[in-house]
Amino acid sequence: MNILIIGASGFIGGHILKVAKSRGHKVALALRNFSKLECINVNQKIPLNKHEFITSLIKLNNEQNIDMVIHAAGVINVRKSESKSINAELTRLILEGLSRLDNHPRLVYISSVSAINSLGVYGLDKRKSEELIVNNYDNWTILRPALVYGAGDKKNIGTLIKIVKLFPIIPVFRESITLQPLHIDDLVHVILRLSPYLGKNRIYTLAGPQQQSFIYIVNAIISATKSSALIILISLKSFRRLIYVASKIIFFYRFPVQQISGLSDHAPWDISLARQELGFNPRAFDEGIVQVVDNFEQGDVDGQG
Repeated sequence: MNILIIGASGFIGGHILKVAKSRGHKVALALRNFSKLECINVNQKIPLNKHEFITSLIKLNNEQNIDMVIHAAGVINVRKSESKSINAELTRLILEGLSRLDNHPRLVYISSVSAINSLGVYGLDKRKSEELIVNNYDNWTILRPALVYGAGDKKNIGTLIKIVKLFPIIPVFRESITLQPLHIDDLVHVILRLSPYLGKNRIYTLAGPQQQSFIYIVNAIISATKSSALIILISLKSFRRLIYVASKIIFFYRFPVQQISGLSDHAPWDISLARQELGFNPRAFDEGIVQVVDNFEQGDVDGQG
């Protein structure tokens, strides 16, 4: 396939790029900042800004006849205006460009489970992007991944691995919190399985096979890293307040406000539609975290993201 990836400098987009190239797909990139991927051997790169994107996209499509556009760009834990600009307005620009193409390539939008209930600014903007796509384009697939982890993850599960490896005592929230982490390779496999007919105009929720408690996940990381760290219980409510105050004072650092605010005990994400229609078969967290820790210890932390 001829694939255009938008957001290849990020964690998810970087993995899509790496696997797509390894499978022989012809890949082009749309980038806001070309310097982030100077070392990547991709011949076709187009600027991702409102002044040049549309004309560059039309030119690229005339040369390559694009089959799929993967929109993996997104930011989290930023100011509301920045979130709107990148998470929602960028989608509008992409749709305007795609509307100029006669062949109407498949648009694959990497959304989030946060969009299901419009959770926080991030979830709200993701939901708005979904609605823009559904209402203004005729060939799309929307994927709503849960918490994604894997080689190159510098946040979320990657941060927990670092904490477990560095500290003898690990604070864990005493409240009932559940997560359903999704391995990055399982997400990428689904994306690259999509075809002109498979998954057209469908929305899929993608998550791990089982919901796990936060304490279970931390213990699995402790086991995978062979750490002797001990767990102590702390209050999630107090920690949320601390993170919120810190984010207002230390404004130059991106605190995980969205992730912390979204922690809760909720019903498992329903992945049955993706299993049935896409052959989605995600690995268990216990299996995936061992693979991630092995890569982590070998120095494969940065990945493409």
